[in-house]
Amino acid sequence: MAADDPRTKRRPLRDWIAWAAIAIAMAGLRARLLDVPLERDEGEYAYAAQLLLQGAAPYAHAYTMKLPGTIAAYAAILALAGESPAAIHAGLLVANALTLVCVALLARRFVGSVGASTAAAAFGLLALSRGLLGFTANAEHFALLPALAALLGLLRVLERRGTWPLAGAGALFGVAVLMKQHAAFFLAFGALWVWIDGRPDPRARVAARLAILLAGAAIPLAATGLAIAAAGAWDPFWFWTVQYAGSYLDQVAAADALALLALRAGRNAWIFSTVWLLAAAGLAMLPFDSDRRRRRFLGLFALLSFVAVCPGLSFREHYFLLIVPAAALLAGAAADAAMRALSLRSVTPIAVAIAFAAALVQERDYLFRWTTGEIVREAYGQQGFEESIAIARYVRERTAADDRIGVLGSEPQIYFYARRRAVTPLLYMYPLLEDQPLAARMQLELIEQFERALPRYVVATSNPRSWLPHGGVTRTVLDWIPAFLAEHYERVAFADLAPDGTPVYAFGDDAKSREPANPTGLQVYRRK
Repeated sequence: MAADDPRTKRRPLRDWIAWAAIAIAMAGLRARLLDVPLERDEGEYAYAAQLLLQGAAPYAHAYTMKLPGTIAAYAAILALAGESPAAIHAGLLVANALTLVCVALLARRFVGSVGASTAAAAFGLLALSRGLLGFTANAEHFALLPALAALLGLLRVLERRGTWPLAGAGALFGVAVLMKQHAAFFLAFGALWVWIDGRPDPRARVAARLAILLAGAAIPLAATGLAIAAAGAWDPFWFWTVQYAGSYLDQVAAADALALLALRAGRNAWIFSTVWLLAAAGLAMLPFDSDRRRRRFLGLFALLSFVAVCPGLSFREHYFLLIVPAAALLAGAAADAAMRALSLRSVTPIAVAIAFAAALVQERDYLFRWTTGEIVREAYGQQGFEESIAIARYVRERTAADDRIGVLGSEPQIYFYARRRAVTPLLYMYPLLEDQPLAARMQLELIEQFERALPRYVVATSNPRSWLPHGGVTRTVLDWIPAFLAEHYERVAFADLAPDGTPVYAFGDDAKSREPANPTGLQVYRRK
């Protein structure tokens, strides 16, 4: 059914029932993933959120190049639901369900009721894709919700030829940027659409709308900056989110970017492949769409969503979550086009249902069979994420609440699980070993902090993925670690691997008397 079909307007209840059923089904699929162990980015957000709830400014006590929106979202989740992976992923489940409704509402404006339900289901599955690390509570999920809500508000205001309410839509875009810097491209799309959709109006009025939208977006950003400055954390905030983040964008050579994009996109296309094919069909049909406004909206939104994935050219798996709403809308457009082309209108819903059923069958192991540990190992390999829980519990049980601990490796989730503050605000070791001018200074800073504090417990790992040393960069810190641990500490626990790859642990005398089979795993040291 076309978006402008008057029958669409008589189906709101039926649409909402369909969307609710889809959201409940997706929540059911996510429910068994609630206890998936946190990975590094989740651990960073969760630990910084703990600090925030304790009244500590994140940038003063935990360095991060991310803006604080997702940290604030995590803090709200932890305050409401408790400090656990399940609580965090339950918050993700709620955010994802609300975003699904936003996708459906956007789709109904352009591709009708069947297209909207198709888009909702497509979004739900693609946002859950293991290829996109959709089971993790990464910032992209939290950025999409305010960005799509902003688009809905913007469209409503423009359809009524209003102006001042655009400040609210702009504020939501600003919140999206606070969640993830890449969301600035959704703001850019909103501004572009204000210009395109308002061209019949006087230029001064269109310019006023643009100014109000952008001013609204600036409000949450300015308020956040003032709050950080008031907390005395402006200097580290500016360094990590602007100066260092700018250098981070230059770390992937353009020559390598296309190969990396092809690798990641190719892998993702095979997961839920029938849903991606439906989106591809919608994209292929777009140039032939007779509705100029729909063609422009969907095409530009898809383009800007793809551009949002590109900053830094690193094309990390979870970055592709930013194109999922556009892909879902295109899948809805394909279903709507088929409905309009076929005289037997019941054929399209049946065909779409078969496509989604095939996607579920294709990913049945991930969705229905694998344990949470198997999901993490399949996605990341042996990275210690599952082992972090038991290792952190061991440290927590042997320390007081005001003790500080150290982690020599990029494993901030350990601080969160242990509920102990770090002796250093450097949560990631990557900047220390990157080809950037401050790397040597950062290494010396970390060494000085550990030697001054001599924390009672240190968790160390030599896993290359936890350090990512670049060639040609001084490795002072890596040379220092063995001597520092030998002089001041004794090993009291470690995480090992069974022959099938599952984690096993050694504690106390057992950990002292033998060497782990996995030398790059997590090892716990107690001060002598």
